Amino acid sequence: MNNQFDTILAIRNKPFYFGIGGIGDFLLLMSTFYDDMRKDEFDVIFVANDAITIGVLGRNIFHKLDNIFIVSIKNFDFQADTFFNVLSENNCVGTGVTPKQFKYVSEWEECGKTDVFDYYGVIKYPRWCRTEKISNIICIQPFGGGDDKTKKKEIPTDDLDVLIAQCDLNKKIYMIGSSDDKKRFISNHSEETVEKIFWVDSICDAFGIAQYCSEFYGVDSWGKTVARMSDPNKKVVVYSNTYEDHSTQDMFGLDYDPGDNVFLKDWDYEIEKV
Repeated sequence: MNNQFDTILAIRNKPFYFGIGGIGDFLLLMSTFYDDMRKDEFDVIFVANDAITIGVLGRNIFHKLDNIFIVSIKNFDFQADTFFNVLSENNCVGTGVTPKQFKYVSEWEECGKTDVFDYYGVIKYPRWCRTEKISNIICIQPFGGGDDKTKKKEIPTDDLDVLIAQCDLNKKIYMIGSSDDKKRFISNHSEETVEKIFWVDSICDAFGIAQYCSEFYGVDSWGKTVARMSDPNKKVVVYSNTYEDHSTQDMFGLDYDPGDNVFLKDWDYEIEKV
């Protein structure tokens, strides 16, 4: 496999949960077990698209875990046909929404025949995320953590200007994203629009804003997951922005993205096509 992963398997001494992907995948994994676990009962091994950010978030939010081992996906090498045997032989007790043998298309398509809660044991409103919303906070996540194969993860500039202009002036508008996202936003919008925004680039603070806000508007990324998990009655609007030159038929052999069955279909979002 690889030295880092082999070393983690050798040094950990508890049953563990495993996952792979971005922040959204990590949060869904945690929803499957964290509420009811005893302190230090399990470890987590997560192969991350953004190892630093997920490591910081995990260690600051999930205090009952003694060990969260984060492996950068850039350094992760595996054989899909044998990898899950290695996990089970080393006392892995769950893998969240990570498909067996990494058969993402077929397994996530199958998930769509029921729902992500029955199929994977995801908890829609986990206790570790539930909060009372603060009525004067609006959260906007204008950019995602990277484009996927069929979706451009950004709210178009004109749509974002309209959204900000329509926001209640008595509420505070927070935008969450990286420092690079902030520069991108500032370069594309007027000074008048920029001055209406409080920008949050710390991942833990951004998590809290998405959690406590009364309204959330964003791309198909992790913020919408936190917003919905925190409150079943919160307004959560997801902007769906697809590439015209990349079809789901070309990518997946389907007329939709099978990942929508995991991250969108069952979550009661308002979908805004742009």
